[in-house]
Order: sequence, then C-alpha cells, then structure tokens
Amino acid sequence: MINQLTKILKNLLDLPLWSIGRAGSLEWFAFGSERREIPLKNGKYKTVSDYALHVQCSWRIRDKNKILIASRDRFYPSGADPYAEIDNFEWDKDGANQLDQRITEFMARETLPLNVRQIVADDIGSFKLKLNDTYFFEVFPDNSIATEYWRLFRPYSDQEHFVCTNEGIKRE
Repeated sequence: MINQLTKILKNLLDLPLWSIGRAGSLEWFAFGSERREIPLKNGKYKTVSDYALHVQCSWRIRDKNKILIASRDRFYPSGADPYAEIDNFEWDKDGANQLDQRITEFMARETLPLNVRQIVADDIGSFKLKLNDTYFFEVFPDNSIATEYWRLFRPYSDQEHFVCTNEGIKRE
C-alpha cells in the first residue's frame, strides 16, 4: 500500500496548504494555488482548492520539536486555560475549542506559503508531509475498526475520491 499512497499523495507536492477547517470531527485541508467557486445545492457558492484532504483519524501539525496543533485539541475549551470549564463546554460549537483557536492563530501567523516539499507514507495509511523547512503535517490512523481514515479528491471535479481505510485504498 505504501507505493499506492505515495503515488496518490504526490499530487500535493509543491502545492500550498492554504486553508483548514472542520465539520464535526472531520477536518478538511485545502491544498493548491488555484481557487474555484463551485455552486452548492442551496444556491450559494463555496471556494475550493485544487485538492481537498478530509481526515477522520488523528493528525497533527508540528515543527521540529513541538506539536503546534493536534486533532484531540478539539476536546479542550478555547481560551488561555484549556482546562477551564472542561466539563461544561460544547466542543462541536464553532470556535469553542482549542483546535479551532490554534488553527486560526497558526494560519494567521504564517505568512509564507506552506508548500508540500516531501511526502513519506507507510503501509497502514499514515503519512507525513513536510511543509517548507519548518513544519510537518502528519496523519496517523488510530483504530483497527473498518472505517474511513482519510480521503483525497478534487472538490471541483467528478473524478473519483481516493479513500484510505484499514482495508487499503478504495476509489469512490
């Protein structure tokens, strides 16, 4: 599977990561220099990138020696003290958690394009993208249940999606 993953992820080489967001526990990452407006079913439009990566397993962004943002940050309230009101907050409310806060701060702080410079994948669906010389984006499946870990696709086209599960890559 490592060769198949590497081939699929090579589509991201040299493309910038320009947007990160989430819908519930699904995190999306927008890669590409082209931005397109696509119509939605409700008559509105959405800006999309060359490639969209939807991740439903653990992930993190780190520099050489520190985790800056991680998927489990969503379970801690936003603000200076991530333990304040930990029992009384709704993690799924937009902006209410440390994940949303840290992504907003990280993306606002980084002025250079975060281009994908190197890809390293393994045989179980994990991969690491080196972004410039400073940052690494890492995705690592963290369960053994038959489920979707992540998918890569072109959001503006009808081309198939590459879906990584614990049973390998599927095309949808």
